[in-house]
Amino acid sequence: MTTLFLVTGAWASSNHEIWRDEWESWQWPRETESPLELFRGPGTYVVHPKSWFVLMHLVSQISSDPSAMQAAHLIVAAAATFVFCYWGPFDWREKVCYSLGYYAVFEYGVIARNYSLGLLLLFITAAAFEVRKRSYIKLGALLFLCANTNVHASMIVSCLLGGLVLEALVDPRTRAAISVRRLDLATGVLIGATGVWLAYLQSAPPVAAPFWAGPQETGLNLDRLSWTLSLPWCAFVPIPDMTADAWWNTNFLATHLLPPRVRGILFLMSLGILAVPFALLRRNRVQLTVWATGTAGILAFAYFLHSGSLRHHGHMFILFLLCLWLVRQGESLDSTREPEGQFSRRGEPRWAARLFGLILCAQVLACSLAILSDWQRPFSNSRDAAGWIVANGWKDGLIVGSHDVFTMGIASWLEKPFYSPETRHFSINSVWHGRKSLGVSEDEVLRQVAFILTRFESKLLLVTNFTLRTGRPDLDVTLVARFDDGIVAAERFNLYEVRSARWP
Repeated sequence: MTTLFLVTGAWASSNHEIWRDEWESWQWPRETESPLELFRGPGTYVVHPKSWFVLMHLVSQISSDPSAMQAAHLIVAAAATFVFCYWGPFDWREKVCYSLGYYAVFEYGVIARNYSLGLLLLFITAAAFEVRKRSYIKLGALLFLCANTNVHASMIVSCLLGGLVLEALVDPRTRAAISVRRLDLATGVLIGATGVWLAYLQSAPPVAAPFWAGPQETGLNLDRLSWTLSLPWCAFVPIPDMTADAWWNTNFLATHLLPPRVRGILFLMSLGILAVPFALLRRNRVQLTVWATGTAGILAFAYFLHSGSLRHHGHMFILFLLCLWLVRQGESLDSTREPEGQFSRRGEPRWAARLFGLILCAQVLACSLAILSDWQRPFSNSRDAAGWIVANGWKDGLIVGSHDVFTMGIASWLEKPFYSPETRHFSINSVWHGRKSLGVSEDEVLRQVAFILTRFESKLLLVTNFTLRTGRPDLDVTLVARFDDGIVAAERFNLYEVRSARWP
């Protein structure tokens, strides 16, 4: 199964154009001189724990080509699939469908981010959960590592730690078993909680960054609430709306543009889809509580802090898989023990098991649609735009890029610094350094371009991810190329040759 995953993932990755977040995960660690630099300076503005970035720094010492990042990520994703298939208490159909599903192959496989590392460590933790029979400290160390992969993994770890405490409180056999191991339990939980705390410290930037903060809510917003309550459906059935021009992070039944009354129907569908994990987990109070608490936490995070995307919301499904894993193999001390190597599936309603299979089949369909579209269309237009710049002799010229967080992909392909109107200096990577907004206005971009042309150059290339709708009398602006067929809408580019109208 792992071989089939590798073949599918390698083919899909070879057709995938790296986008902004992937470049950030690679370019910045590659340029640092030591892993310690990842934890200070610009690193404090990267709102993720730094374990993946440290790994990418080590990989970059072997090869500076971005394909090395993709290869390393695919290996990590394949390792996660191997752990799931080899140790997971799932039948062969469930293993096949998950391994060829949307999350395993596309969202956490083809797209090279830090989520696959969290997935691998979470699966290893589930497979090794029985280690707590001998030592909670070892389990705490695994949870410590899990928490430091990404924010949502740290949320899952928090719930698992709560589950360890809960089973020690509610199950008489557990209390008897740990009566002489209380220090062991407390130390293990403390180690895991320390990992969560360190993950929080690394993920909270000193100044709110636009992609992290987004539109936050402190009160009741019915429109955002109805959207949030539709997320379980989107997470469990991530079939994209392929009729949309930019289909990534859409759902064939739910988008941000749907009116609230339709989202009300989606809320009911979310309740229906959540009935499946409830039915499959209800015979185990501890894991049911872990799942319910984690799901509520992820939804609250999406409502109050960061609305996020499918890569974040998908952790609701991953949490369900982990809890079902622990229930089926009888590892929770709150359930009846199973013989070594056997898995408990007693009490699973047949309808729920069948719906779980249909959910996995839907994810295979979603994966097929995603990788085929990624094959037919560029995921990001940055590589095509970079190719045009080289072919038309602009690589050695002056290039201005705005908004810089999106044009950094082109600069990364060219390995050439662009002038950023947002930061007012040349760079390949966008660096937050206290910025509170995504970019500057169109008028401000043109003002800085005019300043450069009147003092330093006779012409330059302006690359934008938006269409210029205004002009200046002292500038001659000509659209020379447009790349607007990418799947990521924010990385569709317009290239303008700009000359000073006053230049002789």
